Amino acid sequence: KAVPFYTLKARLIKWPGVTLEQVLAKFGVSPVCYLTGLPIDYDNGKTYHLEHIRPQADGGESTLENMQLAHPIANGIKSDYDLQEFLRICRLIAARHPGQPVSNS
Repeated sequence: KAVPFYTLKARLIKWPGVTLEQVLAKFGVSPVCYLTGLPIDYDNGKTYHLEHIRPQADGGESTLENMQLAHPIANGIKSDYDLQEFLRICRLIAARHPGQPVSNS
């Protein structure tokens, strides 16, 4: 039987001082990606990244206050942009492709 939260615990090694209990208190037991709203399964590492709200490239630290949960594809697309710049780029892309169907899946 798998150890509960094994994947999350392993990922927290890169976030010194952040505990499993703090993450669960902040995001709950049934979290969703803050960018897409897709469900996150703490025990399935393919469903999430521990995301820096303020990117490390911009001086963001690995603290609970600077942490969000993000779907890996969305996080990869966001890259080192801050949230406002990322959303601005998303709006530009959407405006460039009017009439294209948009899906929530």
